[in-house]
Amino acid sequence: EDKVRQRATKLFDLLAESKHETFAVVTHKGFLRALERGPLGQVDAAEFENCEVRVYRVSFAAGDNILESIERVQKEKSR
Repeated sequence: EDKVRQRATKLFDLLAESKHETFAVVTHKGFLRALERGPLGQVDAAEFENCEVRVYRVSFAAGDNILESIERVQKEKSR
């Protein structure tokens, strides 16, 4: 679990430093849980279901890897 949390933090840093505006992260639910409940600060987030899509709008402090705001935009399950 510690290694998964470390990888989630590394991805968070890469996202914060990127110049891109849109990302898709496709991986297993354990990694998504570590990212969501850890660096994204959504500690009460429910477990991911199979094929679940979660969309967040996030912003980072200018020039920093600090999460400024986060908003869950959509929740829908693929069919």
